[in-house]
Amino acid sequence: MDRGRREPRRSLPLWPFIVAAVLAIVAVVIVHVVLVRRQDGVDFFDHYVAETELPDGSILTLRAVTFGDHHELPLNQPKTGLMGFGRGGRGVPEFLERETPPSSVVLWFSRRDGQSGKTMDFRWWKRCSVVDAHGWNIKDRDATQECYSLDANGGFSGSTQWGGDRRLMDTFRTGEYDIGIVSTRLPSFRPSGKTFALKVHNVDGKVVAEFDVPWPGAATLPVWEPETLPATKSVGNLKVTLKALTVEEDRSQTSDRYGLHARADFEFSGMTAGAEWHLDDVRLEDALGNASDDYDCILSPLDSAWKVVALISRNEDAPLLASETWHVGKIQLPADGTKSDLKLSDSIGGVPIFVKSIGGPGEVTYVESVSGTGDEIGGFAFAGPSEIENFSVRMKYNGSTCRRTVKSKVPHLFLDNLHLKPFQSLRIQAVDDAGKMVDGRVCVCNDEAFWVFSPPPGSKSIDLKVIVTQQREVEFIAAPQLVTEEE
Repeated sequence: MDRGRREPRRSLPLWPFIVAAVLAIVAVVIVHVVLVRRQDGVDFFDHYVAETELPDGSILTLRAVTFGDHHELPLNQPKTGLMGFGRGGRGVPEFLERETPPSSVVLWFSRRDGQSGKTMDFRWWKRCSVVDAHGWNIKDRDATQECYSLDANGGFSGSTQWGGDRRLMDTFRTGEYDIGIVSTRLPSFRPSGKTFALKVHNVDGKVVAEFDVPWPGAATLPVWEPETLPATKSVGNLKVTLKALTVEEDRSQTSDRYGLHARADFEFSGMTAGAEWHLDDVRLEDALGNASDDYDCILSPLDSAWKVVALISRNEDAPLLASETWHVGKIQLPADGTKSDLKLSDSIGGVPIFVKSIGGPGEVTYVESVSGTGDEIGGFAFAGPSEIENFSVRMKYNGSTCRRTVKSKVPHLFLDNLHLKPFQSLRIQAVDDAGKMVDGRVCVCNDEAFWVFSPPPGSKSIDLKVIVTQQREVEFIAAPQLVTEEE
């Protein structure tokens, strides 16, 4: 008898285990599909304002109407699959949001297939419009689209409309995303009642949808009483007269703009006003909280009155005002590639001014201690045809040390910790030791300023003046007069 010999062990076949594993996976997938059906765009929202069928059979839904300067559209978070796996919605935010000017009306839209419910694109979209209580047609602006997919960690968003009448570009394709939202804003307007008629236009300008929308703003809106023109206001010794406010409706222009051009006719008088002051800009506002420029005006010309704000600045060749000027005095010019620490300070118009140093032509490096602890590289550069327009600053932070390297073919003046107030600007004037004017340019970046200047040949020093000019504001309340360019 051979005790070392063993009977061979009979092995079980593997195919039953493989079949069982495959069936288990299939069962999990089936259960997952049952538990988590595909959630198209309509499932992400609790409610809507109104919806209508478009000519192609798709459904356009007005999801929400919001009012103010901060707007949000809540989104429901999608359900996860079996044991938390599957379509989790990591790319779906809890809400969509956007910031607008005050008193804006934001409209939120989605579109879906009438049969399958799949989110559909907005390639056909051009604009929205409403008619206010005065009968004036108001266009939307700044349309934005946002898209999200459950099969990815995010989506995309982009503002593709800058004017009052431009189609959305590069919009998503139908079925590409689970959520597709277009939001657009209207300036605040006067509705004719508690609701207003909203029209949606396609790329041909045709109205393809209309909604009766509840007015989201205040029930009672303010009304301004206009001043009688001409009206005169005084700013110090300067007198400013608004003679007329006209609004031209340009019927010949393309539809990419609002087509309104406002013109405020001003006149200056007193203290050689024409030689010392000029109109820098005009701001327009209405009682509803809207603000606009004068060229592409969004305000309703049929409203009772607008606020006209004239921003007035002194001419550069006008005599300096003592209240805006610091006479620094004589400063020696440094040699090429060197610098001189100045550490001079004063205050102009409530703004502290720190003249830190002056550097010669070439490459000059400043080393200083800072409060930071990390490593960072930054800087800025200017380029132009003249020497004072070619200038660069490179900053390298290493721990608590900052190395600032200035490159220029001409000298520069370095001002630090500059914090100008609104409507203030920095100017610098200088003459050399022979009394000749020095040509220069001010470059402001954040809280730093550099005056890059080209002294006349042979100059050894400059007599420096730092000026902080303050724009003057003059306000009028005036009734706009609507005309056409054909008149």
